[in-house]
Amino acid sequence: MDDEVPVSLIIEDGQSDEFGLEELCRHTKRVLWLSVRDGRRVVYKGLPENLRNHVEEVASLRKEYSLGLRIDCEGVVRFYSFEMHPRLGPIIVMEYVDGYTLHDYLREHLRGGANLPALEDRLKISIDIAESLAVMHGSGISHRDLKPDNMLIRKRDLHAKIIDFGHADADDFMIYKKSVGTKQYGSPEQQVPSQGGMSGDIYSFGKILEELLPERRYRAIIDACISADESKRPDIKWVGKHLSNSRGGRLRWTWIIATVAVLLLVIILSLYFSDGKSDATDDNVVNVEKSTDVDKDEITPDPDVVSATEDGDVKSQSPSKEVETADATKNLAHQDKVTAIVDKYAREADSINKRYGRLSYTENIEENLQLRIKRGNEHYALSDKMEKELSDLGIDNLARRDAYYRLWTHIVFETNRIDGVDEVRAKIMQEY
Repeated sequence: MDDEVPVSLIIEDGQSDEFGLEELCRHTKRVLWLSVRDGRRVVYKGLPENLRNHVEEVASLRKEYSLGLRIDCEGVVRFYSFEMHPRLGPIIVMEYVDGYTLHDYLREHLRGGANLPALEDRLKISIDIAESLAVMHGSGISHRDLKPDNMLIRKRDLHAKIIDFGHADADDFMIYKKSVGTKQYGSPEQQVPSQGGMSGDIYSFGKILEELLPERRYRAIIDACISADESKRPDIKWVGKHLSNSRGGRLRWTWIIATVAVLLLVIILSLYFSDGKSDATDDNVVNVEKSTDVDKDEITPDPDVVSATEDGDVKSQSPSKEVETADATKNLAHQDKVTAIVDKYAREADSINKRYGRLSYTENIEENLQLRIKRGNEHYALSDKMEKELSDLGIDNLARRDAYYRLWTHIVFETNRIDGVDEVRAKIMQEY
């Protein structure tokens, strides 16, 4: 397991250097910097100086970016781009979160003998994490290093965000499947290379719930999550459902108690005022006249009613089916258009690669590094151009993200193939 320090995206009264960068935290294999782009704060995640030319670590950083880009979820820190920074080398540009780690959030409340945060807040955080894990697992991605230091709690609304995908994995990746995780939270099977996927995340989440929800009523959910038998652990949807149901139960009892209190108050007030009331007189009776004459011309026809035409043909007056058909046709046309545009830019990327040729990671290291930076900048300019074209066409944000991912998957695969990264990687894996 790596020698790590907690990752927190918090500014601790630091000072920016002449490049506008502020180092947030550093450990053996990753460094985080704060920067400002377009008037907003962003975080750069990169490598220490001694690892920036290390092919395995660069590929691992690319893998982290590729996995993070797949997840479209408010409860997961956003990944914006993968770039070659002129000073920092390869970096991931990602969302800045104004908050604190879950570890700090819990410990802050326990200092000086204070109690845990309010149960409703802790339950909300637990459900946030469960919902984010459900999206991740639905995308085929496992985090493999869940712990309170990898959860950020946003200050303004206590919304939980999962961070640090350095150990994350998916079935289509075949590299870096070593034993990972933090001993206190990692599942037993995570000690074995290539093990510890989604079920391991459930185990780690159960260990986190032990700290978040120590109340006895949640023990059954926690015990199910941290079962030593991997096959007996539930999936994350089951966990999220039972957490939500427990929250709903609390709300239902609160509503019942409030309703009973209001009814008792109404009864008491009714009894109090009933002594001063007299029987109702005829003057208090309101006569309601009902009109029986209906102007048929004023009746608005139900749009879903099927009527007959003068020719006797049956014709539906509801436009819903026609709208659904039109929307489906429109979406299909958009998909075809996006695919054609991605293919066009993939061919342009291939032309860039052909122009630069093979830039080996083991030969002419300094010269090839500079050329890779130039090639990378051309690739980024190309992807920006594609995104602008899609935006000008009115393509929605989700479709643009998918197109961006498809283009960069092609670029990364082709550049790795041309530069011989797969050969170097295979040699490294053989040594392990």
